[in-house]
Amino acid sequence: NFDKCVELTTTKYIFMMGGHDVLEPNYVRDCFDALKEHGAVHAFGNSTWIDSNYKPTHEYIYWFAEQLQSDNPCVRVAAMCSHLVECTFFYGLYDLGVYKYIAKQKYSSEYILMDHVMLADLAKIGKSVLQTKSRYLRMQPREGDVNALERWSRIVKVCFPDKETSPLLVPRSIYTGQMQILDSLKPKNKEDKQILAEAKQVLHDRWGRFL
Repeated sequence: NFDKCVELTTTKYIFMMGGHDVLEPNYVRDCFDALKEHGAVHAFGNSTWIDSNYKPTHEYIYWFAEQLQSDNPCVRVAAMCSHLVECTFFYGLYDLGVYKYIAKQKYSSEYILMDHVMLADLAKIGKSVLQTKSRYLRMQPREGDVNALERWSRIVKVCFPDKETSPLLVPRSIYTGQMQILDSLKPKNKEDKQILAEAKQVLHDRWGRFL
């Protein structure tokens, strides 16, 4: 679906959102204004999760957003790899050329390009800016909690419908992709090296047991 949207886009920017989600008034305009003001490649807002009756269930605040606006790519990528958990952040306004680039990247022969990895690659390229004037309302229609293994199983069935594929390919893809992006950065000083080392340790602690 994303590939088709990109193919049909003729403007300089592309906006991504979930099919059941809702935007507060002026959300796209607020993202555009923030993107232009800060010279960013991506703009987004904090999110409120809603149920199938459009009632709020909880809010997600991107408390590390300031790091994503840093001029230092090491700081941006380390923050994305270390702190990103809830990927509603993926939905937002992008520079189309940048989005096309990150959507085409591959990090292994059998690989799922997870949004975690795309966003880490995005952080390497440029700034993501948080606008706080309006919010993204993300619908979560499923009742109850679904454990990670069940979610991963659904993902691999969609990506590889014709063959048996381990659901562990999902966390392995996140680990592999984000680690390669961290490895591709060139630290300029000891502080950068420390920032990247700490981010790699977070990835190992979070995903290493699935390798």
